[in-house]
Amino acid sequence: MRQDFQYLAELIDEFFSDEHITKRFDFIKVQKISGWETWLQIEFANFLNEHSTEPEWARETTLSYDGRKEKEKWLCRPDFIIRKKRTSLNTYVMLEIKQAPSPAECMKLIWGDIEKMSKIRKSELNTRLKCGLAIFHANQVQLHKTITENDLSIETTAHGIIGDTDFAYLLFYDENF
Repeated sequence: MRQDFQYLAELIDEFFSDEHITKRFDFIKVQKISGWETWLQIEFANFLNEHSTEPEWARETTLSYDGRKEKEKWLCRPDFIIRKKRTSLNTYVMLEIKQAPSPAECMKLIWGDIEKMSKIRKSELNTRLKCGLAIFHANQVQLHKTITENDLSIETTAHGIIGDTDFAYLLFYDENF
């Protein structure tokens, strides 16, 4: 589990360090643009597609819920499933991405998505890890406060400020899911 998370954390850090991405976040900040989550997912998909480690990935794969855990809906589509090349075949890391202006709002949304992922039928997809990637406005102090308020540990998080913007990212997993 730790190796999977480390690999994903390295991918995310490299993605958010890319000059093209940091310039776009500068633009989003200056123009006060909202609703850019789909754009980010497309950029991340392109990043994965061109990455030197050649990860196997898919976006919004349709999976069935376990009927014992979810009574109202039948299908779920995680934002990404990712597998590092030369790791166990047909075992993936699920990644949900959310963006919101405030850390509290973003974390509320991402926890909801992780809860949904935990209800996916285990026979649908062999997952080693379910991760959340939250992107919100924050400085280092607010970022660390968000980690503490959500009972996350250093071992299960990777985080940073995106370029010279006031955007931060928080990648995490919860061992309970």
